[in-house]
Amino acid sequence: MFLLAKKLYSGGVNDTVISFNEGNFGRFKVLQELDISPGPNAVNTFKFLDKVRIQKSHCAAELSTKKAKVHKRKRLLKDN
Repeated sequence: MFLLAKKLYSGGVNDTVISFNEGNFGRFKVLQELDISPGPNAVNTFKFLDKVRIQKSHCAAELSTKKAKVHKRKRLLKDN
Protein backbone atom coordinates (compact mmCIF):
# COMPACT_ATOMS: atom_id res chain seq x y z
CA MET A 1 0.00 0.00 0.00
CA PHE A 2 2.77 2.43 0.92
CA LEU A 3 4.68 1.84 -2.34
CA LEU A 4 1.57 2.52 -4.42
CA ALA A 5 0.91 5.74 -2.52
CA LYS A 6 4.53 6.78 -2.98
CA LYS A 7 4.35 6.16 -6.74
CA LEU A 8 1.09 8.11 -7.02
CA TYR A 9 2.53 10.98 -5.01
CA SER A 10 5.70 10.99 -7.10
CA GLY A 11 3.63 11.04 -10.29
CA GLY A 12 1.63 13.99 -9.00
CA VAL A 13 4.78 15.88 -8.11
CA ASN A 14 6.28 15.22 -11.54
CA ASP A 15 3.08 16.42 -13.21
CA THR A 16 3.14 19.60 -11.12
CA VAL A 17 6.77 20.31 -12.01
CA ILE A 18 6.10 19.76 -15.71
CA SER A 19 3.05 22.03 -15.59
CA PHE A 20 5.02 24.74 -13.80
CA ASN A 21 8.04 24.60 -16.09
CA GLU A 22 6.45 23.96 -19.47
CA GLY A 23 2.80 24.80 -18.97
CA ASN A 24 -0.09 22.47 -19.54
CA PHE A 25 1.12 21.64 -23.03
CA GLY A 26 4.10 19.93 -21.37
CA ARG A 27 1.67 17.22 -20.34
CA PHE A 28 0.95 16.61 -24.01
CA LYS A 29 4.67 16.09 -24.64
CA VAL A 30 4.86 13.58 -21.78
CA LEU A 31 1.91 11.65 -23.17
CA GLN A 32 3.58 11.56 -26.58
CA GLU A 33 6.76 10.19 -25.00
CA LEU A 34 4.65 7.44 -23.44
CA ASP A 35 3.20 6.63 -26.88
CA ILE A 36 -0.23 7.84 -25.81
CA SER A 37 -1.92 10.04 -28.36
CA PRO A 38 -4.36 12.44 -26.70
CA GLY A 39 -7.41 13.44 -28.66
CA PRO A 40 -7.97 16.84 -30.23
CA ASN A 41 -10.10 17.99 -27.31
CA ALA A 42 -7.26 17.32 -24.87
CA VAL A 43 -4.79 19.19 -27.08
CA ASN A 44 -7.14 22.17 -27.43
CA THR A 45 -7.73 22.20 -23.68
CA PHE A 46 -3.98 22.18 -22.95
CA LYS A 47 -3.46 25.09 -25.36
CA PHE A 48 -6.41 27.04 -23.94
CA LEU A 49 -5.22 26.57 -20.35
CA ASP A 50 -1.76 27.80 -21.32
CA LYS A 51 -3.21 30.92 -22.94
CA VAL A 52 -5.24 31.66 -19.81
CA ARG A 53 -2.20 31.07 -17.59
CA ILE A 54 -0.06 33.43 -19.65
CA GLN A 55 -2.76 36.12 -19.68
CA LYS A 56 -3.10 35.90 -15.90
CA SER A 57 0.66 36.18 -15.42
CA HIS A 58 0.80 39.26 -17.68
CA CYS A 59 -2.01 40.90 -15.70
CA ALA A 60 -0.32 40.09 -12.39
CA ALA A 61 3.01 41.48 -13.60
CA GLU A 62 1.34 44.63 -14.87
CA LEU A 63 -0.49 45.11 -11.59
CA SER A 64 2.68 44.62 -9.53
CA THR A 65 4.57 47.21 -11.58
CA LYS A 66 1.69 49.66 -11.17
CA LYS A 67 1.72 49.11 -7.41
CA ALA A 68 5.49 49.63 -7.30
CA LYS A 69 5.20 52.89 -9.23
CA VAL A 70 2.43 54.17 -6.95
CA HIS A 71 4.42 53.22 -3.85
CA LYS A 72 7.54 54.95 -5.18
CA ARG A 73 5.53 58.07 -6.05
CA LYS A 74 3.99 58.18 -2.57
CA ARG A 75 7.41 57.72 -0.95
CA LEU A 76 8.92 60.53 -3.05
CA LEU A 77 6.05 62.87 -2.17
CA LYS A 78 6.40 62.00 1.49
CA ASP A 79 10.17 62.71 1.47
CA ASN A 80 9.69 66.14 -0.12
